[in-house]
Amino acid sequence: MPTLAAMLGAAAILVAALVVVQRQQERRVQVSDSINLHAGLLSPPPRKVAKKSTKRKTRPPSQTMLWLETLQQRAGDDTSPASVLLGAALAGAALGLTIWGATGQIPLGVGGMALGLYLPVIMLQSKAAKRMQVIDEQVLNACTLLAQNMQSGATVDQAFRQVAADFKAPLGTELRRVIQDVSIGAPLDVALGRMPGRLPGAPSLRLLVASLQIALEMGANLADQLTRISEVLRQRRLTIARISSTLAMVKIQGKILFTLPLLAYIWVHLQAPQLMTQWQAPGGEVKLMFLAAWVVTGYIVTQGILRRSFEGVI
Repeated sequence: MPTLAAMLGAAAILVAALVVVQRQQERRVQVSDSINLHAGLLSPPPRKVAKKSTKRKTRPPSQTMLWLETLQQRAGDDTSPASVLLGAALAGAALGLTIWGATGQIPLGVGGMALGLYLPVIMLQSKAAKRMQVIDEQVLNACTLLAQNMQSGATVDQAFRQVAADFKAPLGTELRRVIQDVSIGAPLDVALGRMPGRLPGAPSLRLLVASLQIALEMGANLADQLTRISEVLRQRRLTIARISSTLAMVKIQGKILFTLPLLAYIWVHLQAPQLMTQWQAPGGEVKLMFLAAWVVTGYIVTQGILRRSFEGVI
């Protein structure tokens, strides 16, 4: 009971802190949105105000918060990173306490808490991967349609407007924002250059934007350039499919090796609980948690190596 009370108290304190952080983040977002809404109409601030604002020391966000923010942008999630941390804390506390209360095993409760903490991140990564796949398919189709419209005699502005009207989110939304920027006086290459920042993690979009910017700067034929880009994107899709099929078995093996010790522990605990007496002592529980941390660390390291090796490709 003292341990349960301590865990509940720690979870309550963490949830309260994250709620405060989330509210502060939402207030900052609301202020920033109101400023950005009138950014094109406001005059630049006086020099004195700018000097005073530069003296303020703002703490840069941590790497974890930046990573979560980028992941949310890829997934199309409009909430703040603090909300993800709040959901992770709630999921970790709920799953950990549930498994511990059902089994009475502290190592299983700690493992459930760790799984609950990482569960929102897993959901975001899955959502981001699906969204990036949709964007890659839309970019390829957009290149083909842009080339066809321009070959039929349409201007650059007319071709972009037609493609933006035909496509749904997320690429259609970004193309319509490009048209809005151009309509208020921004150059086309500048408006296109803002798209990769709003959709990070889409290599095909970066390739399209870079090629179009070079073509606009050099005065090349955009229709021919878009045809070449379409061919490059098709070849890239075939290459990614081959790499993904090769890595699929490696990823499956990593997940099996990660979950096999936990499944074996649960199986032995349910079928032969008398064999678990030596692990229920305080020293045995410490050893189990050390082994679990070792397995989790190995899984994270191997997945990180794969992710860094093929970053920007898949």
